[in-house]
Formats: sequence, structure tokens, C-alpha cells
Amino acid sequence: MILTSATMTGEELELAGLVSRVFSDEEVLPAAIKCAQKIAERSSPVVKLAKCAILEGKLLQFSVPFSKPPTMLPDLSA
Repeated sequence: MILTSATMTGEELELAGLVSRVFSDEEVLPAAIKCAQKIAERSSPVVKLAKCAILEGKLLQFSVPFSKPPTMLPDLSA
């Protein structure tokens, strides 16, 4: 998709397993708010660590697997 600039509908992405759920225009905002509320109920340090892990994964250099040490994760040894 990236190299060919091919587009897919939400339904096609769901069938391919690239998204977990598709929402209509009317369902998007209520679903996003419900998701945000669920995240807000979780432990703040755990949510922050999860966000760091996601952001760190974006920075990995896949040309040399695991060549980049984590830099954004907080030091929890103290």
C-alpha cells in the first residue's frame, strides 16, 4: 500500500486485520471518547510507560534489528 499508494476502505482494512474496528461517521467521536475514558481510568505511570514503548518502537531501525538501545524509557531502577 505504501509503495503503490493504493487506498483501502475501512472495511477492507478490517478484513485484512490492519484495524480492529470500523466506525461510521456518527460513531467515531463517541467511540473515541469511550476509549479515552478507559485509558484515563488506568494507572498513569503504566499509561506513560506504554506510550514511551510505542514511541520507542517507532524509532527502531529495522535495517539492523535491535541495534538502537532504548532512549526514551524512564529509568525504573531507583
